[in-house]
Amino acid sequence: MIHSVVTFSRVEDRMDAEFYHPARLEAEKKLSKHTKIISDFFQLHRELAVPTGRELINLVELEDVADFSIAHIKHIEAYKIGSAKKHFANDDVLISRLRSYLQQIVLVQSEDLRDENRNFCSTEFVVLRNRKKSIPSEFLFSYLQSDEVQAILKWSQEGSNHPRFSDSYLLELPIPSGSPIINKIQALVNSAYQKRTHAKQKYQEARQLLNEYLGIQEEEFAFKKTFSLPFSQVSDRFDPEYYQPLSLLDLPMFKDGIVPLGELTSICAGKTPAKQAYTDRGVRILKARNLTNQGIDWTESDRAYARPEVWGKATKTRVQEDDLLVLSAAHQAQYIGKEIDAVFDIPKEF
Repeated sequence: MIHSVVTFSRVEDRMDAEFYHPARLEAEKKLSKHTKIISDFFQLHRELAVPTGRELINLVELEDVADFSIAHIKHIEAYKIGSAKKHFANDDVLISRLRSYLQQIVLVQSEDLRDENRNFCSTEFVVLRNRKKSIPSEFLFSYLQSDEVQAILKWSQEGSNHPRFSDSYLLELPIPSGSPIINKIQALVNSAYQKRTHAKQKYQEARQLLNEYLGIQEEEFAFKKTFSLPFSQVSDRFDPEYYQPLSLLDLPMFKDGIVPLGELTSICAGKTPAKQAYTDRGVRILKARNLTNQGIDWTESDRAYARPEVWGKATKTRVQEDDLLVLSAAHQAQYIGKEIDAVFDIPKEF
């Protein structure tokens, strides 16, 4: 049983046991040596707006952030949003206050997001804007990912079905300052972002090359909400997704026949362990959130490990080098298959 012993003088205005979890108290103790807090250098950008008109705007929601970057930017007409959103700009640091253990943290650096007036994000993001530039945003971005900060945020979330930490609590966290290591971290983060941008360009080149080979335009395969077809084409299924107008198999290049994928490779579905099978350490479990379309995200977050006996039973679902992992389930059909990653460079510890 996990328990904490705290003196009455340390009890704050909260009485939930999670807030006094040993991991949070220990992390808080480690950071207490720093005299500066985040609000000394960064401010909350709270501006809310309800976009209107038909101008295309950039929208980033929680689902669009993966592997500490913006994986997708939605370009949609402003009036279609219909609810209040927050403005954000390049050099801002965004962190989701909802379920912080998912580590949806991003440093905004994109040529597509230069116009702040057209950039909107979910209100679940805390938008941190650099006030003094004496601590670079790149350092805050890394600092928020640290084990100590993550432990503090995780165990300070207010208990509910949708746990969140408060904006003010985040601003009051201690932060290091005045060390030359800060500039070194800034340089490393910038280097990583440059390489990530280059990698995205190569992915897009590969995708375009494939489309040219197949002779297709991606918009041809857009998910259509309404369409019609003759009754004679209806088979023993009545779900509309099955009858989307254009199929890959309708392309001219397949007119001479096809080879079933099952003849070329083995296919199996993943398996989610029972809730009681999860543990702090053990067998590494890959979840849907670990697929990014840009390589497996091996970041460890909630439910990242299961008990060793899970490995013994999961002979068909063990991940190996050169496997392809495909998102096969989603709340909406158009997202199925959207995330696909090849497995390579599995970390040695896994």
